[in-house]
Amino acid sequence: RSVVERADCVLLSHVFWAAPEQELPLTRWLTDSVGRNRGRQIAAVLGGLLDRAEGGSVSGEDARGELRALGLALAKEVKAVRRQQSFLRDSCWLTLQRAVQLCNDIDRQLDNLQAAGPRALLLEVARLDVAAEQGTLQLYVSSRRARAELVWSEPASAAGADAANWAAADPQFNGAVAEEDGDEAFQVGKHRGRRFSEVRRDDADYCRRVSLQVSDGKFSKDTPLDRQLRSFVAFLRARDGTLTQVQAPEERGMWPW
Repeated sequence: RSVVERADCVLLSHVFWAAPEQELPLTRWLTDSVGRNRGRQIAAVLGGLLDRAEGGSVSGEDARGELRALGLALAKEVKAVRRQQSFLRDSCWLTLQRAVQLCNDIDRQLDNLQAAGPRALLLEVARLDVAAEQGTLQLYVSSRRARAELVWSEPASAAGADAANWAAADPQFNGAVAEEDGDEAFQVGKHRGRRFSEVRRDDADYCRRVSLQVSDGKFSKDTPLDRQLRSFVAFLRARDGTLTQVQAPEERGMWPW
């Protein structure tokens, strides 16, 4: 291969720590990163569709069209993660036992419905599609939600919990992977459903652009988007200080969603 894949990064668990007690939480974090997917984002979109279905404001035919699109997106996420699993199984640096263990851990992520695992969500989308086809989607969603189902949250992950021990063992790692105060989930915009910490990690251009725009006085209104972006920038500055990287003038006018 001519490129490095996320699966290759599990090798860092052997070297990327300063104290023995950091090895386990780092390994879990790396495993979570290999299995990273957009399940929570897709679940947020699905939740919006279910809100409309429960309120009777979407037809069964339209709902089925949206469900098919979500199903395709989820299948794409599952395929991408399974590709990483294939790299783990074929790795010459991992024992077969270790590769199987890592793949099993990632399978649990894919099948964790409460954490919006994409393979588990695919099954829910199939069930919802059947209900929409039968004309019972509104009743189906209402009855499931009455049992506190079809609601997805982001529980504290093992990696997040263990990261506190990792940071405590060596303060220089503090905040590297642990969930921190102010780490909210985006409710609107292009990153809806994702945590501030995820966007900070994955989209540096977005972070710089939004920080500069807020510094210029934009997003000062009392709208959900403006309040959210101000909170996000406050989160960034608490971790990184003021973002001062030079940005092209034409980028400064771009909307951040």
